[in-house]
Amino acid sequence: MARPLHIEYENARYHVMNRGRGRQAIFHTEGSLFRGRYKALLVDAGSYLLQVSRYVHRNPIETKRPIVQVLED
Repeated sequence: MARPLHIEYENARYHVMNRGRGRQAIFHTEGSLFRGRYKALLVDAGSYLLQVSRYVHRNPIETKRPIVQVLED
């Protein structure tokens, strides 16, 4: 069964994300790039915008195997 369509709002901000298939590193193996349909969450409140911004910017250092050691990198 297909998922319902996302409701889109003019001039809205969305946090759009997806993960690598099987949580593998993207572009390191052959086969599908993503494991499923992307997610898009409506960012409708200033407080959520701050949370999303922190998540996006800190994600490379807060994973199980950090991509970088220093946030500026």
